Parts: sequence; C-alpha cells; structure tokens
Amino acid sequence: MGSAHQRKTLIFKTIDELCYQYPISHLCKYFEVSRSGYYAWKKLGKPYYKNYDKDLASKILLLFNERKKGYRYITFQLKRKYEITRNPKTVLRYMRILNIKSPIRKKKFFH
Repeated sequence: MGSAHQRKTLIFKTIDELCYQYPISHLCKYFEVSRSGYYAWKKLGKPYYKNYDKDLASKILLLFNERKKGYRYITFQLKRKYEITRNPKTVLRYMRILNIKSPIRKKKFFH
C-alpha cells in the first residue's frame, strides 16, 4: 500500500484528467480533498518532470547502456565525456524517471 502523499498525487492526477467533464469543486468533494490543495499541486506542477531536459536524459541513458553503473558513475562520466556538471541527486532523479537502476553486485563469500 502506498503512502498518503502518493495517494493524494494519484487523486490530483485523476481530478486533472476529469476536470474537463466535471466541475473541480464536485470532484474534490467526491475524492475528499481540498480545492486549495488541488490548485497548489497544479501550480507546483508535476515535480517528476519539472525542468525535464530530454538531451540530458538521452545522454544519461546512453552512458547507462554503455556500462550499467549507478548514478555516481554516470555523474562522473557526464563531467568527463560531455563536460556537463550536474548534482548527483539530479542524475538519480533522471534515472528514476527513465526507470533505470544499476544492478546489485553479488557479495563475495569468504571462507
């Protein structure tokens, strides 16, 4: 089961899709959320895709497909190959949007 934040985000997305067919105040009352909360969410926009750069995303995907490594390695390679300096957390956010994860290496067994 998801968190309360995820639930509200899902409700707000649903209201956003249905707002052309039904009044927003009725939808908010039906889903038991405040109108001000919906408009605050709409004003902030979808945080996942805020300032989304397709060029950067394609470079991250290219580097990941080259060698399946984590966000720290990809951040280092972006600076080295393309001279792009980004915060590692930004690279991690793009990787989450692109739905890519570095493989977990097997732990070595010691006798």
